[in-house]
This record gives sequence, C-alpha cells and structure tokens, in this order.
Amino acid sequence: MMGGFDGGMMGGWGILGWLWMLIPLILWGGLLAFIAWAVVRALPGQRAGEGGSPGGGLRPAEEILRERFARGEIDAREYEERLRVLRGETPAEEDHTSSERR
Repeated sequence: MMGGFDGGMMGGWGILGWLWMLIPLILWGGLLAFIAWAVVRALPGQRAGEGGSPGGGLRPAEEILRERFARGEIDAREYEERLRVLRGETPAEEDHTSSERR
C-alpha cells in the first residue's frame, strides 16, 4: 500500500496507541513534579507567609513589636507596655495624679 492509510507508526492501534504513549508521559511528569515538591518542602528557608516562626503562619507579635521599636516608631515606655500586654502581664498602672501633686 503505497499511498493508502496503513495505521501510521501505531500499526493501526488508533486511539489506544495514543493512550499508551500519553500514560507513561503523564506518569513521568507526575513523578518529576512530586520530586520537585519534595525537594522544596525539605529545604529550609523562608516561604511566603511564614515569616520565620517555627510553626509557620503569622509572625509572632513580639517580633513585630521589636522591629517597630528598632525603627523608632514607638518609644521604650510604649514598647515595654505593649510587651507586658502581649505576655499576659498586667500593665503597670501609672498614677499621673500623684506625681503631679508632688
């Protein structure tokens, strides 16, 4: 058969031949994607949203407070007050009236 259709490279398998070619390709692609995912998860480092906290998720409030103090956004008194509140301690009650009377 010189000019007729003889099934081409698949030897007349039709759609089943294409499936037999695609299945291993999909499996190998999935295996490579899994390996890439495993390597990314295994390597230590900062990922988006983790911010360096051990459990992932949001950054600890104390770290943010420390950074604000370092940048000069808050003074030492405000830093200490907010730190006590974050740690669950009772804030120091300042009696402004007694100091004004002296």
